[in-house]
Amino acid sequence: SSSSSSSSGSSSRPHGSDSREYNIELFANERLMVSNLCLPPGTSATFQHMRPTVHWQVGDGEHNLNGVRECVPDKHVSFVHGEAWCIRNEGPHDYRQMIFEILLRPHRSEEQVQKIIEAAKYPANVGTTLLFENQLCRCWD
Repeated sequence: SSSSSSSSGSSSRPHGSDSREYNIELFANERLMVSNLCLPPGTSATFQHMRPTVHWQVGDGEHNLNGVRECVPDKHVSFVHGEAWCIRNEGPHDYRQMIFEILLRPHRSEEQVQKIIEAAKYPANVGTTLLFENQLCRCWD
């Protein structure tokens, strides 16, 4: 069982008596870690977000996040860094999110990225709708 505390260098993996079984790492390299969070109804997980992290909702869900109960639509994107998330599945079905933990700062400035996009032969839009964008990432559906 994992500890309920975390060190300053810890990732956004959930902590708690049994939460590790709900968060499965799918991919990791030096720049990014991707995991699949799947909470059965009534279960909880606590995350300590020490690195920039994107939570991407898969399917509609209902959760209690840090004491606030809300419905979360499919493809809802949340960006967090430096805060704790105490999340509980309040819905009747599994609650699922893809979690993208950004391990390194960008290699290029915003100006460099803009020049690359403008010079691209094909559009850089990799989906139909831009769901979220900041200096670290762009999330397309």
